[in-house]
Amino acid sequence: MRKTRGFIWLGLLFIGLAGCATLRADFEQPTVTVSSFRVLPASSVVPKFEIGLHVVNPNRIPLQLFGMSYAVELEGHRILTGVASELPMISAYGEGDVLLQASPD
Repeated sequence: MRKTRGFIWLGLLFIGLAGCATLRADFEQPTVTVSSFRVLPASSVVPKFEIGLHVVNPNRIPLQLFGMSYAVELEGHRILTGVASELPMISAYGEGDVLLQASPD
């Protein structure tokens, strides 16, 4: 009896995992555009820049942004880099703005 129950739970687990795997098939890539780019007031010798991004989520599930690393390149040369960990959640079928900071590479 215990083995039968174990197999039933294992079967349900596999069915659930297979169902979750199919949810990603219709995931559309969010659209990200640069909305602003400015030099921040100097607090040290190294300049810092603020980059504004506008994110559009075309999916039926919220887009939870846990963190990102990013780089700005100009003609193939990396000029700015940064990381961010406190990012907003973009609601399902919604849009939002993200402000990032970057410094020279």
